Amino acid sequence: QKRNVLRIFELWREENGGRNLLPRPFAELHEDEVCRTEVFDKFAEYLASTYVIESGRNKGEHLALGPATNYLRSMMNMVSDKFKATGSYKTKNFLTCLDVNARTESALWFGALCRKMKRHIYQRTMVAGDEMDQSATPVYGVHIEKAGQAYAKE
Repeated sequence: QKRNVLRIFELWREENGGRNLLPRPFAELHEDEVCRTEVFDKFAEYLASTYVIESGRNKGEHLALGPATNYLRSMMNMVSDKFKATGSYKTKNFLTCLDVNARTESALWFGALCRKMKRHIYQRTMVAGDEMDQSATPVYGVHIEKAGQAYAKE
């Protein structure tokens, strides 16, 4: 998954205005270039609204909520792996956004960013008329009544 996320990140950087924020590929970036909220705000916006899957069974579709937020977190984890051990205090503070228990400004920003992605993706899905939850068959009163009758026979 890391290679795919990095590929998508580079695609965003090259084709969708990311080059203005990040002039070089990820491998060559310095911590002060990539550890900024505006970079991840724009990347999250790209994942939620612009990126279209290029191959596989979902080819031509936008990312669903799960993959979109996973890709964002994966990219943030790659930044953390690259800079957390050797980074400045400012970088380490920025990377506290990955700690779900943190109450830092960075953590609050990242939580809000994920919620914004969720709203955008749900809105897009509603407008398209797609079913959002395909995990279970709905249960209606008729089903409950039949289950009750089955228990009564025992």
